[in-house]
Amino acid sequence: MNQLAQLADHHAEPELLNHLSLHKQTDALVCWHDAFANVLLVSRSIPERVVSQLASELGLGYQ
Repeated sequence: MNQLAQLADHHAEPELLNHLSLHKQTDALVCWHDAFANVLLVSRSIPERVVSQLASELGLGYQ
């Protein structure tokens, strides 16, 4: 993520990626289609308090 953040400092959003998927072994934890523009899907295996805290720290809402 740090390397992606460094790239973002010097590139426009469409130049970085258009899909991001983070996995733990074979389980998809996060899927982000059309990254930087749409909904971020988070696995139910991640506790809601974690999602809530991250959304709060980023100034975002969640459902």
